[in-house]
Amino acid sequence: PHVLLFDEPLSNLDAKLRAQTRIELVELHQRVGTTVVYVTHDQVEAMTMATRVAVMSMGRLQQVGTPQEVYNQPVNMFVAQFIGTPPINCLVATIADDGAGVTIAGGRLPLPAGLRTPVEARQSVVVGVRPEHFEIVDSAPLKAEVRAVEWLGHECLITAVIADQPVIIRQSGMATNEVGSQVSLAVVPEHVHLFDPDSTERIA
Repeated sequence: PHVLLFDEPLSNLDAKLRAQTRIELVELHQRVGTTVVYVTHDQVEAMTMATRVAVMSMGRLQQVGTPQEVYNQPVNMFVAQFIGTPPINCLVATIADDGAGVTIAGGRLPLPAGLRTPVEARQSVVVGVRPEHFEIVDSAPLKAEVRAVEWLGHECLITAVIADQPVIIRQSGMATNEVGSQVSLAVVPEHVHLFDPDSTERIA
């Protein structure tokens, strides 16, 4: 056949067998070279098996691109929150008075480069930051309170709040931060995403 159609073929397999079968299907595709259309709700399958990903919601196509493009440059908040485990952190914020940063509950993050549309001082926005892009530093304008620490062996997930807005921070190894402690968070500008709170479309 010119095209192979797969409709959630691995959904009834246990986790170990599902991982093994993913590799077998990728090797099969490489061997036969036939186009494969693969439908799945499992983002791990989409990210690890696909050469191009099409994200759909309510019957409408949201974004098409490589797994890296969809993960690093989501076109809207739905795609940003759908792709990634744990999901992206989305925080209500405003553009700073000087127009050079983003203010979140008294803290501040840098304004990303490459704005698709111009922004104005005190404009409401939604800031998106992937858990792995939050960096705990000795001193930074953005403060958070640690609520839980989950050690997973190779990494640690820290659940915290920034003025009642929950965030998840991913760190390698075991975190030394204790529940109830305050941490300072930093993010490099290229890892800051901005979304319009009304249309949910990407601003930067």
